[in-house]
Amino acid sequence: MSSAKKLQGEIDRVLKGVQEGQEVFEDIWDKVHEASTPAQKEKFEGELKTQIKKLQRSAPPASHNDFAPELASCPRFNFPPCAPMPSVC
Repeated sequence: MSSAKKLQGEIDRVLKGVQEGQEVFEDIWDKVHEASTPAQKEKFEGELKTQIKKLQRSAPPASHNDFAPELASCPRFNFPPCAPMPSVC
């Protein structure tokens, strides 16, 4: 039973991180569209790229169902398959 609680805690942590990242992304997206100067727009676009990278790092476990095979059939986690992320070294 403790492994199920541990797994649920990990799932909740990943989902919370993705949700928070999405909220930050949406805030920055609004700032890009509300920017009054090209310099401001470039600054916010850079922040947007950084946030996209953060979201991409947190997304693979949820989208590939790597943390538990039994979640593959769960509709909450049934995302379309994504292309593997390139390694950056």
